[in-house]
Amino acid sequence: LKYLIMQAESQARAEIATTLESEVSRVIKEATQSVSVSNMNAAESSFSAVTQEVVKNVRVSGAVRDKIYQDKSGVVYVRAIVDSAVVKKYLLDNLENYSKAMQNAGFSNATIQKTNASLKHLFEDLDVKTNSQNAL
Repeated sequence: LKYLIMQAESQARAEIATTLESEVSRVIKEATQSVSVSNMNAAESSFSAVTQEVVKNVRVSGAVRDKIYQDKSGVVYVRAIVDSAVVKKYLLDNLENYSKAMQNAGFSNATIQKTNASLKHLFEDLDVKTNSQNAL
């Protein structure tokens, strides 16, 4: 039973990370479009690795097991949650990583500043599903 719980918990955390990565990628695309970044492909490519690293660390540090239950057939369910305030704070704390990625990709300081301002606003308003329930 303990193994099933750990496995279901791991899957729940992975689902949260996938949701977060998708939402953060959407926000980044929206931010780069709102400031009319000239080379969207370069911006998205430079943000991709940063987003994966940021989301991985949010998942590891923030997701916790909330509930465990087992149905009559023996299926074990684990509900994992992460506090959305923690996610927002972590994303805002990591804005500099996005700036560095854009700087390394050769974007101008003006574009980086505009993109960061847009990202900050969008990260503050981010409302993402931060709970998941998985069964094994």
